[in-house]
Amino acid sequence: MRKTSIIAVFAAAFMSCTPRASVPERFSSVTDTLSAGKHFAMVDLGGEDEALLVTDYVYDDLEGHIATINAHVYATDQNGNVVDCGEVFSQGTAYPLAVKDSCLFTAGHRFIQKYTLKYGNGKLEEAGNLLEELDSLGDPLRYVIDGDMVCLPGDSLVLATYDEWNSADVLSFSPIR
Repeated sequence: MRKTSIIAVFAAAFMSCTPRASVPERFSSVTDTLSAGKHFAMVDLGGEDEALLVTDYVYDDLEGHIATINAHVYATDQNGNVVDCGEVFSQGTAYPLAVKDSCLFTAGHRFIQKYTLKYGNGKLEEAGNLLEELDSLGDPLRYVIDGDMVCLPGDSLVLATYDEWNSADVLSFSPIR
């Protein structure tokens, strides 16, 4: 039986997310205070309006995306006020931020995490996660899903989590003007 790592699963190509030309006016309280060189993406994370992701580090992933591995997330609350929702991080350029079904995905060599936006309080909430644990030889021993469920390699829940993450769209960031 062949062993599959997260990197091998990630090797499949992602679909593009179309970047926007400018940040919506409702986020001017954020963009007016940013220094030059920042980039943004607008993302549906399940809130009333799209969330604004801002980063100062972008790279060309050579698959048509100006991607990032970390971003600060902003949204609007039920009163239209801009709320700082916190930061998200992936582990290296092999794992750019991605989105699918209103969930934001971060990943690393041994983890996948997804977030959604809790409308009303402006907080990012974990919508699921997977952590790979290794045995003493460095082989996958088990997977912890959502903090408490333990699965063995090849389990259908583990494979479904990989499939969901692998089919997410890599975010493409545009310069803030």
